[in-house]
Amino acid sequence: MKKLLQILFIFTFCVVYGQKNDLANKINLSIVLPEEDEMLSYNALSKLNSKTIQLLTYNEIVSGVNNSFVIYPSLVLGDSKIVETGLYAVHSVTMEFNYYIKNIESNTIFSSYTKQIEGTGKTEREAIANSISKLDVKDVKLTTFISTGKDKIINYYKNSCNQIIAKADNMALQGNYEDALSLLISVPSEVDCFSKAKQKALTIYKQYSTKKCQELILEAKSYLAQNDKESAANILATINPESTCKTEASQLLNQIEAKLNAQEKKEWDFMVKQDNDRVALEKSSIKAIRDICVAYYKKNPVTYNYIIR
Repeated sequence: MKKLLQILFIFTFCVVYGQKNDLANKINLSIVLPEEDEMLSYNALSKLNSKTIQLLTYNEIVSGVNNSFVIYPSLVLGDSKIVETGLYAVHSVTMEFNYYIKNIESNTIFSSYTKQIEGTGKTEREAIANSISKLDVKDVKLTTFISTGKDKIINYYKNSCNQIIAKADNMALQGNYEDALSLLISVPSEVDCFSKAKQKALTIYKQYSTKKCQELILEAKSYLAQNDKESAANILATINPESTCKTEASQLLNQIEAKLNAQEKKEWDFMVKQDNDRVALEKSSIKAIRDICVAYYKKNPVTYNYIIR
């Protein structure tokens, strides 16, 4: 029987821990997994998530924030039987594994993969988990599946880059800075217009920083009113050196500078120094943009209909 599950996108940081830093700007896919139910145990889902991350890492795809493309598995329970062994009954299942890479905006499947795998266990759930553990992420067909999806995604960005930048501009004009930044940061480095999208993201980030700066100033003043100088200083240290309220932030910090410990003072001095270091500032801004995207999607998860049979 088909079962419709309402799930949440599972977003991880743009670069999975353990991956090389040079993958940061590569194609990234959001992983979508079903929720635990009577068929899929927590252990099975953990294995499925781990296998999917391994699959992407092996093929130099980043598991991270992307508001356009997802990779998701669909599991179909085929044959299920109980075999008596004498000591205890063994459950044997045949699972049909399906992987899809999909553009969620157009609802278009860019690539698909199917394979049947058998699994055994003391219970049907254990047998299903066992079948998941047998999935070989180095399977040639899986590599082809990823390669096909990657090529189509690159072509999508090549053909849509100008529209993406224009859409991000419109979002920023409406004050939807997080949406605009997440859209631009998803453009991979394999595409010619990557630099153009990055520069647009930096421009919009400055606009976002100006808006956010006033909120941070007010928050810092609130802590100062409570005589919590350490919290106020930590907030002020996060303000973008290129924001319009940098001077006001510096003035506030000067009021509490005597109360800062050596490490906090060192961190702030480093932030001020970055104002004269364009390369370091750009790298810091790009990281900040990724952090904004992650925080935004954690607060605003997207729902997706997922089918298990």
